[in-house]
Amino acid sequence: MSILNTFNVVRFEKKLRNGIKVVLFYRPGSPITTHAVLNSGSRFDPVGMFGVAHFLEHLVVGGSAEFPTKDLLAEHIESIGGSFGARTGQDSLIIATEVPDKSDYGRVVDIFKATLCEPLIDKKFFENEKKVVVKEVNRSNSNPAQVLIKTCRDLFFKGTSFSHEVLGDAESIQELDYEKVVAIHKRMFDKTRITFIVSGDISIEELVLNLEKLNFLEGNDFFEKSYEPKVIYEKRISSSPLDIPQTYICFGIPAPKLFSKELVHLNLAGDILAGGRSSRLTKRLRYDKGLVYGVRYGRVGGLELGFWGFFTDTASENVNDLMSEISEEIKNIRTNGIKASELEFVKNKNIKSLKRTMQTSNSWVDFHNLSEAFSSEPYDIDNFAKYIEEATVEDIENIINKYFQTNNWRLATCGKTEEESVIYKI
Repeated sequence: MSILNTFNVVRFEKKLRNGIKVVLFYRPGSPITTHAVLNSGSRFDPVGMFGVAHFLEHLVVGGSAEFPTKDLLAEHIESIGGSFGARTGQDSLIIATEVPDKSDYGRVVDIFKATLCEPLIDKKFFENEKKVVVKEVNRSNSNPAQVLIKTCRDLFFKGTSFSHEVLGDAESIQELDYEKVVAIHKRMFDKTRITFIVSGDISIEELVLNLEKLNFLEGNDFFEKSYEPKVIYEKRISSSPLDIPQTYICFGIPAPKLFSKELVHLNLAGDILAGGRSSRLTKRLRYDKGLVYGVRYGRVGGLELGFWGFFTDTASENVNDLMSEISEEIKNIRTNGIKASELEFVKNKNIKSLKRTMQTSNSWVDFHNLSEAFSSEPYDIDNFAKYIEEATVEDIENIINKYFQTNNWRLATCGKTEEESVIYKI
């Protein structure tokens, strides 16, 4: 089946004269979401300047000659019912816009002109944003879910450019030098780093005509940092102390590449184990034992490097009981496999849920952002659906046997529990 056809969506692709790729998921009658996806995420942060990609995200939305302050820039697009924002990940930096109608698309061009082409990067604003980002870092450091992810990075990404936080740390931000950051901006925002992903009621010809009005940065050589071939695995358990009544837990393994059939199969196994109220671990940990409120699974990382695991929290005194129960269920699925009825349930759940989750232009752009910008192999929602539909019990059991090996598992915790006191066995 074609999900594109089901939703009456057609994919178009063209390049601007300067070589920038533009991808459109045409949706008649829908608002228009446009993301500029830059291959300029935190993995490109130079040593000693951790957090600079995210800091640049703050700087480029701070205003331009035409819109000297961030609020004026926001008002320009919000006044016609639109919006704009920005975010940074390990692989990408994204400038996002949405407008109700193509008659308003000139405002989108204005936003990209101000952020991608002509940001002020004023020195006074630069110093002020240092204080803002340090506050953001401090807030993250008090959030147990964020501290847990930082703990995971130490386990799964040590020795790689993914080991530091996207935000950086307070010291690295405070020491950022204005001239050095301006120089990095010229490389990070070079036109060769940009892909436009769009969805809504606008033609590809109209898109190209509008985006050709922009004069992007160019001629700034940017040598791409390759992924490190090997992560340094020093330990299997890592704990971060935090004075909270609950202990937050991630029990995970190194993950397959993003956009791979293996990851789709692993996620189907994840759905069977921790994919909602009907999943095995939810029944076992919440309904049978009362150890948790909920449990979920997920992948964290970039295109090549990532970790996949189960996330939950429990009272600190229950950590070992919780880990014993999770370990037993993992042993069970490795030893006894899965039922055909379980697989059919999660396959149907995933395919049918697309009808609910893919209703907006923004959802279409979000789904395809990274694959369209960075993947060398074709991967869209139809590939995703095909991988699910064709998955067999044997496929899922093979992926379980490959990835659920004893030596793969690592445990990160955040809370009062000391790592020496945590026990798990698979």
